[in-house]
Amino acid sequence: MLFVICVSCAAAIQDNHAKILLEEAANERKTEAKFVIESQMENGNNILKIDESYAKIQEVVVNVKRKIQNIAWYHDSCYRSEEAKNLS
Repeated sequence: MLFVICVSCAAAIQDNHAKILLEEAANERKTEAKFVIESQMENGNNILKIDESYAKIQEVVVNVKRKIQNIAWYHDSCYRSEEAKNLS
């Protein structure tokens, strides 16, 4: 039976760890890469959620500013109306 190990492992002195078959090492790296990709995709989804939340918050801020302006305009109109009555 032929065991294929990584060329670097075969050439280097690496007695501090067990040598594993190249196929096993490749499968481990594949699993690690898959995990990294899935994590990045999850991070991307989280960023999209944050962007959506930010857009909603901006809409709320615009609505609140508009309401404050309307209230200010209403109070200003009432004040001017009272002022006009007092001058008459």
